[in-house]
Amino acid sequence: MKPEITIREGNLFCYAFDEDAIILNYLFDYKMKNVQIGFPKNSINKITSVLDNEKIDYKMIGENALEKTFAKENQYETILKKAQENNETKSIKEEINEIINLYTKEELEILLNQLKK
Repeated sequence: MKPEITIREGNLFCYAFDEDAIILNYLFDYKMKNVQIGFPKNSINKITSVLDNEKIDYKMIGENALEKTFAKENQYETILKKAQENNETKSIKEEINEIINLYTKEELEILLNQLKK
């Protein structure tokens, strides 16, 4: 499969899934749910501008179909690795936050003092 971001055009929103969603989440901080994202259709120019600057191949499927290829300069795989690492870091931070929320203020102060040592 060609390493490119595939954007699916809907009525009011555009959608990306799986690894493409991870990259767009990384670049634009769009909320990701079940490894998919949606963003307003009127944001497509902003999206494609950043993808152009990052030299990431992309195509949009739908009424306003478009495609851009950077051939050997395509940075999809490079950006995907960074995006996946960032996504894993976010997940770890969220898990730590969930655990921290279980502690009382006093327990957190003890934990903080232990971490500082």
